[in-house]
Amino acid sequence: MLLVLTYGFMAAVVATQARAAVGDLGPPPSEPEIRQTITDFYSIGQPPGTEVNVDFIGPITLGQVVQHDNPDSSSSPMYPVNAQVRVTIKYVTHSVFDPEQISTVDYYGPPPTGDGSYYFFRDDKGHWQVPAPTCTRCPKQ
Repeated sequence: MLLVLTYGFMAAVVATQARAAVGDLGPPPSEPEIRQTITDFYSIGQPPGTEVNVDFIGPITLGQVVQHDNPDSSSSPMYPVNAQVRVTIKYVTHSVFDPEQISTVDYYGPPPTGDGSYYFFRDDKGHWQVPAPTCTRCPKQ
């Protein structure tokens, strides 16, 4: 009897430890959450009056949790998401000669991280985030 109780207790402890790394992540993001988070990813840091349009081309696929570089620590568990997007950024530039000039920047393709995936993690408030890459193919702000 003692052996059975000990085994049950150990199984519960091991199961809890096995889920601990993913516990902060929770269930994977839904498709609407993926779309919104990727749109927010391209909208962050844009000047006031900027219009950011993100069109998703083809399927959105979600992978299994992996360890990935995180800007706040060495690495953390994240969900990889593959998606092809076309990003159009329109913004008003201010100049002495033409105060209403509108500039447009287009970006088409996979994420600018180089490996084809957006990596999703939850911030300390429970919101989905994608770490900002250091890249040369990102749309200019």
